[in-house]
Amino acid sequence: LKKLYNLKDEHVILYVGRIEPRKGINLLLEAFSILNRKTKRKCRLLIVGKGNKNRLWRTAQKLKIKNKITLIDEVRFDTLRKIYCLSQVFVMPSLLEGFGLTLLEAMAAGKPIVALRVGGIPEIVKDGINGKLVDGDPTELASALKFFIENPRMARKIGERNRWYVAKNFGWEKTARKTLNVYREVLN
Repeated sequence: LKKLYNLKDEHVILYVGRIEPRKGINLLLEAFSILNRKTKRKCRLLIVGKGNKNRLWRTAQKLKIKNKITLIDEVRFDTLRKIYCLSQVFVMPSLLEGFGLTLLEAMAAGKPIVALRVGGIPEIVKDGINGKLVDGDPTELASALKFFIENPRMARKIGERNRWYVAKNFGWEKTARKTLNVYREVLN
């Protein structure tokens, strides 16, 4: 996959989701631009998803980061699992988010999370434990991403914790049991 997506010796920041304004794509591009000015490390933003790519490319061109972004259309889940493994950190810049299944996927892949403190995200991601939660400021988002890029040992430690957390709290058996309990409660 590294060869297919032309990923060299770069630190990969991964976003998976729709490419639309409410998902915070412009915020992410601004933050990535700031990150590239504030770190000496080579970084690549890997974006997996469908949506308005023209607007994304225009913004990236304006911010002078177009050559540091790899855009991948929707892929099969087995390929997506491998893509999660290529990254150092997963980012969810959504301005509005209910649950965020991609958060759990990234955590199951052993990745630290950087996300906005909105909607249901703080129920899954605990600041300083599973990753970093930030407000909607691009500089703050860039700093959180920079932390994990420049502290790979901490990123791995949090990633291991995330893998364990997802296995313990969101496995199929436990999820099925919780769903069954909801049905029983409603029926009673």
